[in-house]
Amino acid sequence: MLKRIILSGISFCIAISLTVLSVLAKQQAVPEKTVVSSRPPVSSLSVESSSSEIESSSEEVSSSEPESSEPVSSAPPAPAPVQKITGKVTKDPQFKPTEENKKEDPQKNEHPDAGPGGSITIPDTPTTPPASSAPSQPEQGGDTAPPQPGPTFPTDPNYTGWWETDGKTYCYQNGQKMTGWKNINNIGYWFNGNGELSSKMGIDVSVHQGKIDWQAVKSDGIEFALIRVGYRGSVSGKIVIDTRFEENVRAAAAAGIECGVYFFSQAINADEGRAEAEFALNAISGLPVTGPVIIDTEYVAWNPGAGDTEPRGNRTSTSARTDAVAAFCQTVASAGKQTMIYASQSWYENNLQLSRLTSYQKWLARWSESVTWNHDFTIWQCTDKGKVKGINGNVDRNAWKIG
Repeated sequence: MLKRIILSGISFCIAISLTVLSVLAKQQAVPEKTVVSSRPPVSSLSVESSSSEIESSSEEVSSSEPESSEPVSSAPPAPAPVQKITGKVTKDPQFKPTEENKKEDPQKNEHPDAGPGGSITIPDTPTTPPASSAPSQPEQGGDTAPPQPGPTFPTDPNYTGWWETDGKTYCYQNGQKMTGWKNINNIGYWFNGNGELSSKMGIDVSVHQGKIDWQAVKSDGIEFALIRVGYRGSVSGKIVIDTRFEENVRAAAAAGIECGVYFFSQAINADEGRAEAEFALNAISGLPVTGPVIIDTEYVAWNPGAGDTEPRGNRTSTSARTDAVAAFCQTVASAGKQTMIYASQSWYENNLQLSRLTSYQKWLARWSESVTWNHDFTIWQCTDKGKVKGINGNVDRNAWKIG
């Protein structure tokens, strides 16, 4: 009898143990709750705007939150190396790019967020009224009467094309004068409220355009050029000179083209923005640069699938990025030079604190047929697929508002 009781007790303990083991096994089979961090779209990428991504691991992930295909790096950007300026930066070996530096050139890829592009097509008519529009003059006494001025506006109510009268140039589309910023045949223009053309044509270039025939560029109507002076490496943070900078400035100026310069920033704080400005000012000293000294701030494309490190400028907070841009502009302005900021419309609106930058002129990248923006801007980069004599391949085209 005692033996049966003992055996029964042992059986009961075994049953209880098996039940406990089964429950534990089921609990282990249930996956832990995880948080999927989604990458903000390019148009709103910033550390500040992504703060909502960090959630408690005990909360469920919203089914509407997209899963990221490009994880945002959690590592802070590496500090930039110390590069003390002791002489002319264009001659200093520490600023010459190595092959590794060239891989970190943030401009080696296309701008990803400036827009899809687009252009208004207008017949390539001359900028003077068609000959047939001027009234014919009768002969008097065998002599031709003095030519009379043509009409001040097209007589065809549906006229599309260019028109010049009284020294002013207009462009019509379906009988209407164009006004504002317009991309016509892949060239940017600004027309004032009366429809008068009030802009000059320009380009921006870097070493990536190769050898440029600046005389041919000038013959194609280009009046100004914004030339890259250098860049900060997208990972190391090292500042390097654009190896064709001085050549481009001297040759463009010799051809009669006004020159400004831009620095492609990857600054992550005010000190680095200030250093970029000091570098640019040093580089242009003694050169025929009469245009603005510009800071270029934008999203930099990268490929995490290939093992790339996310560019340091992408990981900077909106506040810190604005600190850097403001410090650059303040340094240039303090040196008595015109300064300006380059960015795409989305980058301006989502990744800079524009309220802190109202005193500085803007250069806007927006690739489209036309553009309106609720902020003033001086230069419009309308396309990255422009064609200009003297330059092989595509080039960025710009319009500079002058009235």
